[in-house]
Amino acid sequence: MPNGGTTRFSRRKVLITAGAIGVGAAAGGFASAQQEQGQEFQLEGETSGWVGSGGETNPTLSLQAGTDYTVTWENTDGAIHDFAIRDSNGETLVQSDPINEEGATQTVEFTASEDMATYLCTYHPQTMVGDLEVAAGDGTSDSGGEDDQEQEQEDDQEQEQEQEDDQEQEQEDDQEQEQEDDQEQEQEDDQEQEQEQEEDVDESTDDSEGPTMADDACPDDSKGDEGKGK
Repeated sequence: MPNGGTTRFSRRKVLITAGAIGVGAAAGGFASAQQEQGQEFQLEGETSGWVGSGGETNPTLSLQAGTDYTVTWENTDGAIHDFAIRDSNGETLVQSDPINEEGATQTVEFTASEDMATYLCTYHPQTMVGDLEVAAGDGTSDSGGEDDQEQEQEDDQEQEQEQEDDQEQEQEDDQEQEQEDDQEQEQEDDQEQEQEQEEDVDESTDDSEGPTMADDACPDDSKGDEGKGK
């Protein structure tokens, strides 16, 4: 067995008796019946989820810290499955060998501890996963599954907040860039306007200087004419 606990493998069908688990029990009744008998759970494993005796999917299993338990499960769809237990940080505490034969059963034995949070199939962790509710030595309940859900919600909220912050930052950056672009454009327009004004001044200066030179030439011509007359 890869991790803590022991595993017994059998090809026989799982027989769920009324003495072990009440036939047609509800989700809560499943755990209660188990506690009355001591330490045994029986499940069916298929890709869509773990199925309890009353047909509920992924029922919450109630444990007592320090107590030895047995989980016997049957592979009901022939896909590859195993049985594992993890803590709230995702660390594997118990893990069985995989089986992929329809109708095959496996028994996993382990001692409950307060850090146990979820049970699952590591090949189908999204669908075949259920919560473990562990009662501490002082009689209080440590619900690892609820803690996981709260942590997931907090993580989702943090991620959403980060996305919102990123969007706001992008908007601020875009606005700053637009302002910088506007300022650069205004500077370019001002420079172009100044250049045009300088060119206008130069043209005005050239126009004013042209007639003066022509006027200076006229007296010379008149003097020449007077010389000819004489």
